[in-house]
Amino acid sequence: MGAINATALEELRAGMRGPVITPQDPEYDETRKIYNAMIDRRPAAFAQCVDVADVRTAIACARDTGVELAVRGGGHSGPGLCLVDDALVLDLSTMRGVRVDPKAKTAQVAGGAQLGDLDHATHTFDLGVPAGIVSMTGVGGLTLGGGHGYLTRTAQALCAPVVAVLSARVSLVAVPCNLLVEFAIAPATVLGFAALATAPWAMPVAKALAWCAGWPAGWIADVARTGAALPGAGVDWPGSWTGAALLALATVALLLAGRRLLRHPWWCGACGVLLLLAVVQPPPLTRVVTGWPPPGWRFAMCDVGQGDATVLAAGAGTGVVVDAGPDPVLVDRCLRTLGITRIPLVVLTHFHADHVAGLPGVLRGRQVGAIETTTYQEPVDQAEFVRREAAARGVPVTRAAAGEERRTGGLSWRVVWPPADPAVVPEGPNDASVALLVRSAGLRLLLLGDLEPPAQRALLRSPAGPLLAGVDVLKVAHHGSAYQDPGLLSRTAPRLALISAGADNTYGHPAPGTVAALRAMGAVVLSTDRDGALAVTGEGAELGVAGD
Repeated sequence: MGAINATALEELRAGMRGPVITPQDPEYDETRKIYNAMIDRRPAAFAQCVDVADVRTAIACARDTGVELAVRGGGHSGPGLCLVDDALVLDLSTMRGVRVDPKAKTAQVAGGAQLGDLDHATHTFDLGVPAGIVSMTGVGGLTLGGGHGYLTRTAQALCAPVVAVLSARVSLVAVPCNLLVEFAIAPATVLGFAALATAPWAMPVAKALAWCAGWPAGWIADVARTGAALPGAGVDWPGSWTGAALLALATVALLLAGRRLLRHPWWCGACGVLLLLAVVQPPPLTRVVTGWPPPGWRFAMCDVGQGDATVLAAGAGTGVVVDAGPDPVLVDRCLRTLGITRIPLVVLTHFHADHVAGLPGVLRGRQVGAIETTTYQEPVDQAEFVRREAAARGVPVTRAAAGEERRTGGLSWRVVWPPADPAVVPEGPNDASVALLVRSAGLRLLLLGDLEPPAQRALLRSPAGPLLAGVDVLKVAHHGSAYQDPGLLSRTAPRLALISAGADNTYGHPAPGTVAALRAMGAVVLSTDRDGALAVTGEGAELGVAGD
């Protein structure tokens, strides 16, 4: 790569109307500042063009000397692509003219024009610009792909097949979420690196910078969580190279079709609305299309993988949530599809992660009255996690004990385990699970958490034991593991036994012996690993269950 010598610089200055700025000029440091202040590169010269003739002169200089040429438009590129060490920068930042043709609805812009300039010029003719969200973005970089132009879509087309191989899933919200967080990336990055740089010698300053960085970083995280939690955020896709090839072909076809659709605004609008509905999946529409959740559902078991998350219906948009599962996204999605916006009580049967780690998803965007937990505060880290999440949202935390009775709407329940006697020490978190005997109109349900046989036998001998006879629905303990007390199963004699377990889990849940024993008693046995999310409807002879 060549270099600009003094003679070439003099010839460049003589041939340009605009200034040529070099490191010897006092305005050099100010000129090389760009949007991302972390970029510190020192070009050999800036050719600040004011017209097309200046552009030609600068390009000819770079060609003749062999020096590397960089182009600066709006200067908004996060990686600082417009600055290259020892290069000649074709600086178009002063060329910001915009010419609008209102009849053709097109605009010609100069190389340094920004979206703010284009917006200002088009608004005069009651026109708008369907591109970008930051007014200082350079139109040239945006159009050529430095912002959200064709290369952004090309990048999505190239990356999506690889992501599909790794995750067997294709995101429908990645591009919109990226657009929403674009303005926050640079400040989060700059402030974060500044905090790292100042920490060794000025920790108070570093903490202040980190606190500032937390705001844009928090926005990025919130958008990511919200997008991922949408019911239609992604679709399953073959996790193989064949699937990747199919996705690449589908993406290219979609891009080609999209360019044709741009000529038809009404079709674009219709497709946008359909995509929005597919991603958001509003419960009323979902119920009409899929039949889920079924009308008049009483109890729902969410499909959250290897964990527990269930909901007791307590009125329109209201439900008592029992356990939160292992994944905030999955439980939030389940509650959205059920239309749950108000939760009088969240019951966390015990503090294992597969029952409490999803708590942020339960609390997100919903009115929650209180959280009730077991008295056995182990594992300690998970118990602390629950208290921390509750405190952050101002939700009170109480502890359940046998004999407690509650009611909300047409729903009532009694805590049957653990004992209120503090002298009774469980063998571990599972045996400290909160167990509930629930009545929903004429329907009786027993939710056993993860109780193991010792606690199950103790429950049978407790004052609540006689109340457990002949329930309609049994939430089988501990994901249907092999460790069940035959006496308790015989006493409850459920008509419907539901098991929450993850597909292909390594624990062997549900155990074939447990399923066989329940069926031998006449129970209908369903599990989320095979049947997906489940919802119980009706009562008596009309008792039924539906899957999603």
